[in-house]
Amino acid sequence: KTLCISGVLESLDRDECKALVEKYGGRVTGSISGKTSFLLVGRDGGEAKQEKARDLKVKIISEDDLLQMIATRPGDDV
Repeated sequence: KTLCISGVLESLDRDECKALVEKYGGRVTGSISGKTSFLLVGRDGGEAKQEKARDLKVKIISEDDLLQMIATRPGDDV
């Protein structure tokens, strides 16, 4: 799965988040495209990325959603 991050995360910095996603087989990109699976939105997340995600039907998730996905799917793709 491919994930894009927008905004400031509360419990992880971007490098930690990227490492965590990659550990579970995912990929982090800097921009949204048709290949993006999720947009992770933190505090002060950019409206432009969120609008593009909605246009492309990319699922918008929170940091809690990401952590829940990882907790319930250990070893699987994010």
